[in-house]
Amino acid sequence: MLSFTELKLLSLNPKTRGILWIENHSDLFKKDDLIIIPDAGEPDGSMIEVAEKSILWVKFKTIGKQVHASIPDLGVNAFRAASNLVVKLEDLHIYNVEDEVFAPSRSTFEPTKKEANVPNVNTIPGDDVFFLDCHIIPEYNIKEVLGTIRGMADKVEKSFNVKIEISMEQKEQAAVWSSLDDLAHQPNEYCNISDIRNDVRIFALCAMNQ
Repeated sequence: MLSFTELKLLSLNPKTRGILWIENHSDLFKKDDLIIIPDAGEPDGSMIEVAEKSILWVKFKTIGKQVHASIPDLGVNAFRAASNLVVKLEDLHIYNVEDEVFAPSRSTFEPTKKEANVPNVNTIPGDDVFFLDCHIIPEYNIKEVLGTIRGMADKVEKSFNVKIEISMEQKEQAAVWSSLDDLAHQPNEYCNISDIRNDVRIFALCAMNQ
């Protein structure tokens, strides 16, 4: 675990870019370091997740040809092709093994963020970008899932005469603990200050008992 001095220097570093930046600087960590991520838990702090679903965020950029909407035959509608791919991604639920350790007990694959393509109604978009959020139980290998996704994209490319670029925005596995109410990403999400204070005490005890 990082010393208090290292943590202080890290928090003051203007080049810090969050948890992924920290992780990629492996010189900060030793093989047997204890890493606690305060991203889930129970109100009384009684739950420690020793296993968590693999997190995979996938970015899809579909490239077609932009033209005026009155002459669609001269262009390739990237939005239409991307929309077809979104529907095909429903087939990822072939990864349907369940594990009651998790809630929900299955892997999940949800299209989420959608970037704007064209600013006006009468233009066929030449490119389109959307994202897929995946939470995959450990039974499955992320590379296998990505291979299935690539295969789906290849079929859409051929059917719609587009090019689809796929990139990973995040690929993580973690163990987590904290004291909090189960309201993450909901409109009324909040944290109790008393819970944060108590969690800080726990982190401090962990740091002092290296």
